[in-house]
Amino acid sequence: MSFAIFVTAFRDGEGASLPLSTIRERFEKHVLRREDDGKSWHLAFGDESLPPAVLTYRVMGSDQIGGFAIERPHDDVEFWAIIAGILRDYPCVLYWPGTSAVMGSLDLLSHLPKTMVEKLGIPLVSTDPERIRQHVWDHS
Repeated sequence: MSFAIFVTAFRDGEGASLPLSTIRERFEKHVLRREDDGKSWHLAFGDESLPPAVLTYRVMGSDQIGGFAIERPHDDVEFWAIIAGILRDYPCVLYWPGTSAVMGSLDLLSHLPKTMVEKLGIPLVSTDPERIRQHVWDHS
């Protein structure tokens, strides 16, 4: 895919935080290199002849980030399994330019900003990597 996806944590309609160390752990075996600023990683999945995905994040405190963006998300199911696991384990929503979003639990709905729900609608609730991947493809 040649666009960006965003994974952001929310609580009570406001941005929340995620542990950077856990996110790093989940992507670690796919990191080709880290940029000097330490806030972006080049990731490879499956077909390494494809351009790497680039994950960027903003530090919010000691080992905390508010979420992350990934440019050129890969089609490989292992990539989507990592995303699905993050949606399952943290109060995050996945969204991208288009008309939809995905969250891992319906419990998160009351924590999303009202403007996000008004713009994107009620997100798909899923932690199935294949279903999430297909939903992103179908709505981008």
